[in-house]
Amino acid sequence: MKTEVIAINNTEVAVVSSNELLITDVQSALDLIMTVKYETGYTNIAINKGAISDIWRSAFRQTAILVVHFILLYSFFDSRSWFH
Repeated sequence: MKTEVIAINNTEVAVVSSNELLITDVQSALDLIMTVKYETGYTNIAINKGAISDIWRSAFRQTAILVVHFILLYSFFDSRSWFH
């Protein structure tokens, strides 16, 4: 596993790359997150697709779709005057 920190839009991101699977279940995901945070001090993490098992990539894709829908709904309702 190789980790490097890069800046994207004034935000530091720990970029993790590996030729082996790093995320295969919940425990391995938590271990990776905590290891990267301990080693770099950053919680913004980017991981190459090859390091995530196929089942987890599918789960992440579904979660990402839900998050995008939530953000869009929040943005719509947040722009309404009665929520201010």
